[in-house]
Amino acid sequence: MGMYVVNMDSALVPNQDAEHHDLTISDSVVEMPELHPNTTHVFVTLDSGSIRVKFDGNDPAADEGHLLDYGGNATWSRRTAEKAKFIRAGGSDAHLQITEQSH
Repeated sequence: MGMYVVNMDSALVPNQDAEHHDLTISDSVVEMPELHPNTTHVFVTLDSGSIRVKFDGNDPAADEGHLLDYGGNATWSRRTAEKAKFIRAGGSDAHLQITEQSH
């Protein structure tokens, strides 16, 4: 059986060919922007507010989906990131920073 292991702290670097994304997450569903072809992962940080995110193709709701609160961050594979849909979880807009990464 083959195995592919990635040490997340040292193997991933910012993809210098990709643009940085600053998404405003409001009361309408927002999808992940198109990623650069060389991107293998994304690093996300929530700068303000709270959001919900779903990866199953369905739209999140203010009370449905994975909760990411202010200051929260995550690293997702490209495959997971491309399926991400976001919506704010509170009464005010949230800001999500997205850095595309590669090996």
